[in-house]
Amino acid sequence: MMRFTDSHCHFDFPDFAADASALLHACAQRGVSRLLVPGVSAAQWQRLSPWLAAWQQDCPVRVYGAFGLHPCYVQEHESEHLHQLPERLQAAWVVAVGEIGLDGTQPDMPKQIRFLNAQLALANNARLPVILHQRQAHNELIRALKHTPPIHGGVVHAFSGSLAMAQEYIALGLKLGIGGVMTYPRAAKTRATVQALAAEHLLLETDGPDMPLFGYQGVRNSPVQVPNVFRALCALRGVTEVTSLAAQLEANVDATFPRLTRRQ
Repeated sequence: MMRFTDSHCHFDFPDFAADASALLHACAQRGVSRLLVPGVSAAQWQRLSPWLAAWQQDCPVRVYGAFGLHPCYVQEHESEHLHQLPERLQAAWVVAVGEIGLDGTQPDMPKQIRFLNAQLALANNARLPVILHQRQAHNELIRALKHTPPIHGGVVHAFSGSLAMAQEYIALGLKLGIGGVMTYPRAAKTRATVQALAAEHLLLETDGPDMPLFGYQGVRNSPVQVPNVFRALCALRGVTEVTSLAAQLEANVDATFPRLTRRQ
């Protein structure tokens, strides 16, 4: 059986509380063997830490985490939360700093940039990769990344954009997370970019419970869908050697998140 990793899913969110165990067993049956669950706010960290600890025992899927201050929660973030972050990053199951980034649909871009720069520096100090969010703020994010380069790499999650945009991130040592957006026929620019890029630059993700695949609109997204993301990628790229592509994508995860491979 081919193995897959959901490199970005919010599996700790209340949307999954009722059937998390059943979903994890379904994931294992479909070859989804690893999940990476990012943090979004200091308040959520309080729930995420014990949740991650609980899933380290007797779980059919390996569950890993990250901690970060998400730009969509910018109004909740306080400077003291940045001081709390380094301690959170020391947990054995933490493999990245994230979800961090910039969002042009949210208020107070100067504050977003300050918190992003601080977290990029913290990631470098902790020798960790970053998980980046970007929406309608590509130019601002590129400037921030050039100001404080993520020394240990990372991923731009839920990538949607042109080949030129993708190449800017790749030049900074980052992978691109692909999921639901790629499956929509109307997303012509993103689909063309995913077709053109070398497979070594890509990670699979769902962003569950959000960003459902085409044909699943209005349905809760979950890590169970990772094989469907993979099949969509194969169809888009005209891949017949599916086993080789699956192995490359898993190798990409291992290269992006070294702590993850040490805990297998």
